[in-house]
Amino acid sequence: MFFQRQLRGFDVPLVATPSSDIQALQLDSLALELQRSLDFLSAQLRDNSISQLLISCDNDDNHQLAQELNVRLNVTVEALEPQVSLLTSTGARVAWAGLKQGLSSSINFYSQHLQPKRQWLTLNNMVASWLVLMVLISVVSGVYTYKSRQLAPKLASSKAQLTAAQSQLTLTQKQLQLHIVSPIKQQRVSALEQDIIAKQSTLKAVANHDVSLMVGYGQVLTQLAAAGSNNIAIERISISGNALDLNGVARTPEAVPGWLGTFNRYSTLAERRFQLLNIGRDDTNQVTFTLQAQRIQGAN
Repeated sequence: MFFQRQLRGFDVPLVATPSSDIQALQLDSLALELQRSLDFLSAQLRDNSISQLLISCDNDDNHQLAQELNVRLNVTVEALEPQVSLLTSTGARVAWAGLKQGLSSSINFYSQHLQPKRQWLTLNNMVASWLVLMVLISVVSGVYTYKSRQLAPKLASSKAQLTAAQSQLTLTQKQLQLHIVSPIKQQRVSALEQDIIAKQSTLKAVANHDVSLMVGYGQVLTQLAAAGSNNIAIERISISGNALDLNGVARTPEAVPGWLGTFNRYSTLAERRFQLLNIGRDDTNQVTFTLQAQRIQGAN
């Protein structure tokens, strides 16, 4: 990584002159600027921390400068010792280091964006593109013209077939208009439809017919009497098919559910299903109940 930063506002030499308050202030400022540079480089290097700083300052005491910066920075500061005694300046040492590194670490200042770019939008390129486009249009036009000529006989044959089919359709429509429907057949169809409707109604009535209607409701009333309770008095009984509606009075509200629980002991009553139980009181504060049987949807 190559990093260059120029600092202004410092008088050189920094430590070669006798110590003073101005010199200490300049060293503090220099240490602050170097610490900012170290923080920037540490952020770029990420996992590789900086542990040593080498300094080389022309016309100044590098060793004393390194000691002063060691006190002010959190990294080790050492003066750069040149391997060749003739390298007395920083510029000479940098040039010597670059010569030793060779071309492998050289910097190419003639970057890619500085090189001249080829201009594609020129007059010759535009004329050539127009010629190519005209040739392509001509080729495509010729191909479509050739195909249209080949398809012309097929198109004429298809038009002739379409004309013949339209003529046949017109003739068939005229024949259909001349066809007269027989009134006798219409009456016969209407009679059959009414017969079918009557038979469907009969089948529906048979499907909703209760077997209990054939044997009567004697067994239902007998078992209802056997299930009687001293706490229940039935005032009204309505039986229609599987529907059994009861109205009456009770001694207490709890007596009604208990009485209904005894229906499971009797075969005919156990088959009955109820969908509404209404318990209330009349004007004399007597408990009344209404038990409505479950209705089958769609039943007549």
